[in-house]
Amino acid sequence: IAVRGANGSGKSTLLQHLNGLHRADGGSVTVDAVPIGRQPTGTLAATVGYLFQDTDQQLFERTALREVTFGPLATGVRRRAAVRRASAALDGVGLGALADAHPYELGFVQRRLVALASIIATGPAVWALDEPTAGLDEAARTLLAGLLARHARGGGAVVLATHDAAFADAVAHRTIWLEDGRIVAGRPGPDA
Repeated sequence: IAVRGANGSGKSTLLQHLNGLHRADGGSVTVDAVPIGRQPTGTLAATVGYLFQDTDQQLFERTALREVTFGPLATGVRRRAAVRRASAALDGVGLGALADAHPYELGFVQRRLVALASIIATGPAVWALDEPTAGLDEAARTLLAGLLARHARGGGAVVLATHDAAFADAVAHRTIWLEDGRIVAGRPGPDA
C-alpha cells in the first residue's frame, strides 16, 4: 500500500502507529488481526519493521553487520543464526563486502540499504517504509522494487509513505491519500 499526501498530512504518523512509535488516542490499531494496544515497540519490531525517513536516526552500531544483527538478536534469535540472517540481508542489498564498515562511513544510499537490511534480517511480516526512495539512485530504486515484490510474493505486506508517484504507481497494489490525518481517497494499483 502506498500512502500519499502533502507534507504534514499524516503519512509518517500513520506508519509510526503500525509499530508503536505513536499510540492511538482513540480507537485501536491492529496488525495482522491482532490489536497492538500497549505492546512494547521492541516486541512489535518482530511483526512490523520500520524504515525511518531519516535513516541516520536508526543507525547506532559500530559496523554494518552489527547494525543488521541487532534486530534479530532483539527479537530472540540466537547469535549465530542472527549473524547468518544479517549477512544474508547485507548480501541481498548488495552490501555484503561492507559488513565491517562503520555505517557513518558509508554513503547515504548505502546507509539507507543497511537500515533496510536490518528490517529484512529481523524478518517482520509488515514493512513500514517512510519515503524509502528519497535520495536513492536508479540502481537502488530498482533493487528496492525487487525486494518489495519478493516480500509481497512471500506473503508479506508493505506500507510505504511516499511523494514518489512513479515508484508508488510501479510497486503498490493500492494507494491511499491522506489529508490532515484522514484518508480522503484510495484506489487499487495497476496489478490489483
